[in-house]
Parts: sequence; C-alpha cells; structure tokens
Amino acid sequence: MTLDVDKTLKSISYRLEIIEKDNIHTKSSRPNIDIVIIRILCHSTKKTTGNLMIFRSVRQIFANVLTSLLPSTRCYALKRSLWQMAGVKIDHNARLVSSVSIRTTGPLAIGKNSFIGHEALILGGDAPIIIGHDVAIGPRALIVSGTHEITPERDCIHQNGTSLPIHIGNGTMVGANVTILAGVTIGKKSVIAAGAVVAKDIPDGVMAGGVPAKIIKPLSAKERHKE
Repeated sequence: MTLDVDKTLKSISYRLEIIEKDNIHTKSSRPNIDIVIIRILCHSTKKTTGNLMIFRSVRQIFANVLTSLLPSTRCYALKRSLWQMAGVKIDHNARLVSSVSIRTTGPLAIGKNSFIGHEALILGGDAPIIIGHDVAIGPRALIVSGTHEITPERDCIHQNGTSLPIHIGNGTMVGANVTILAGVTIGKKSVIAAGAVVAKDIPDGVMAGGVPAKIIKPLSAKERHKE
C-alpha cells in the first residue's frame, strides 16, 4: 500500500481547521493536544521515514478519537482491534478504558489480562514501551519514554532529545497519578504507590512510592495477603 502524502496532509490540514474553530467557539484557554500533533505532522518532511511516521501518527489519532467515543468500560475487544490497527501490539484480554491516550512513534506492547485505567497517557519516541501480562495501571498514570540530554554549560540546558525503553513486569500494579520516566524497568509483582514518580529501576516484589520513588518494603506472600 502506497501512502499518498499530499492527500494525507490535506486531510490533516482540514482536521486542524475544524479543531481550531471548535476551540474558538468554546473559548478554551488550554492548548488542544491534537492541534499540536497535527501541526507537527503538517511540517514533517516527505522523506520515506517521515512518511511512515506520519502514517503511524495519523492511525493513532484516529484510534484515540474513535476509542474515546466508546463506553468507558465496555467494548474492550473493539478497542483492542482499533489499537492493533494503529500499530499497538495488544495481547489477549487486555483492557484499555476509552479515555486512555496513546501517542508514540516506537513499539508499544501490552500483555494479556492487563488493564489501563481512566485518562492514562502513554507518550513515547522510538524506544519500545513494554507492559507485561496481568499489569494494572491506575487512572491518570503517565508513561513517558522521551527525555533530553542535560547540558548545564550551554545556554539551553536541554539538548539532544532522545527516547529510552520502559518495561513494566508481569503482575505489577501501578497506582493513580504515577509517572514512569524514560529508561525505567519495574520488576514483576511490585506495587507503585499513587502519586509516585519512578525515575530509577524498581526490583521484583516490592512496594515503592514517593518523589522520586523509593522502595518502601518488600512484599512477601504474607504481606500481600495483609494488604
């Protein structure tokens, strides 16, 4: 299948006009994320790699819009199909609430029986984001694989944007409003407390929390039962 770049960009520009008109009518002071993304797409080069990125991004935009129209905690099979068509690898029985937003350019895999809650946001560059089997991710969690090189000696401290892999192990629970940053691996059957910012690796079988997240205690079978 050959991508007609000119036709795609015209469609994107048309969508941009509609969104901007809606923003004017609603007088919203918040920037619309779709406007930001579409403007980036419209200024992308027409090289082969750029074309592929546009195609993937456009599919994700459609998936985000279509899934948001479905009942929040129903139609999981349909939502899985939409995300699969957008290039996300979703295993059997994974459940994503309708308000989940995915905006990545790299591989994203979600394991079987995993659940991602309300208004969770997954952002990424080219590095893979792997969410294992039986993982539970709470509402408004943020998973972001993008980062920058820090250069205090320069006028602008953030240089050379890059993307680092993220891996969440099987059976782990991620609480509400948790932020998981680039390059982090979270082990199997761990619990990340609500509001934590995970900037470094977390081992298997522990509870971690805080900003930045630190190990609170190990989770033995007896302690998990008590919790």
